[in-house]
Amino acid sequence: MLCLKCGCPNDDQTFYCARCGKRLLDIATYNQMTAPIAIDSRLKYVMKLCEDVQKEAISVEEYGEKILGYHTSMTADVAYIREAAKEDDYEAYSPEEMEIGYRGIGLWIAGLEELYSYLEILDTDLIKSGLKKIKEGNECINKAIYYNELKRDTEGTSGKI
Repeated sequence: MLCLKCGCPNDDQTFYCARCGKRLLDIATYNQMTAPIAIDSRLKYVMKLCEDVQKEAISVEEYGEKILGYHTSMTADVAYIREAAKEDDYEAYSPEEMEIGYRGIGLWIAGLEELYSYLEILDTDLIKSGLKKIKEGNECINKAIYYNELKRDTEGTSGKI
């Protein structure tokens, strides 16, 4: 578990941060609070697109356009966040929070690329593996947002993703 004050990784069974001494959340509270909260609507929409293209409820072309649109949006999000982190008060972000957030967006982008490659060979395994990456990325982004919100609430900082 990461300390929300200093970002130090700690064992899940410890109560206080090994680096700064801040009281850590218990693992049950941590797990409960890290439930998906952020971009779940995007995930649901992409899952529905995949379902619809496999059922032929939408054309492969329409599916491709929408997946490409999400890819473009996520790529722009990365650029925006990197620029905002440079200009903003970087102290408002922990390195772990940023790393988890970037990892999540990277997984989303990789998953969208796999979903888009479905257009070439129509292999449903590409949809399965692409969605798996996107779901993992979604969890990372939600965790980064959770860290940010909890840090802002407990320390009164102005962090945001």
